[in-house]
Amino acid sequence: MMTKFILTSLWLIIFLVPGLIWAVGFGIIAAVAWFLKAKETLHFCHMNLLAIDQFLNVGLWGDPDETVSSRLGRAQLSKKPKWFVKPCIRANDALWKFLLDEENHSVSAVERNDYDKERWHWHHVKKNKR
Repeated sequence: MMTKFILTSLWLIIFLVPGLIWAVGFGIIAAVAWFLKAKETLHFCHMNLLAIDQFLNVGLWGDPDETVSSRLGRAQLSKKPKWFVKPCIRANDALWKFLLDEENHSVSAVERNDYDKERWHWHHVKKNKR
């Protein structure tokens, strides 16, 4: 029991906290670049936000080639999302609307459907009977 607590605490400290700090920092840079209409800086920020998005998805036991946005979109398109998906989609879409003026980012971020490395599904999956 204590080992599980220690491992979870280490995971949060080592993985998620730096990722969130990085995300907030680049979010601020992106907002300034958007306000100043600096295209090169905006492109740089967009690429870093994509990297942060994938980094956080791996931290949430997702496929390393997928973003959190895509994972949320897939869960929504499955018509069987888990309870926390809808509020996360609203927050995610609001963030991307603010940063890049993009509507329905979660659904438009879905590129393919063969994410076989995902360990924690955000939608209800049928279990194969053997």
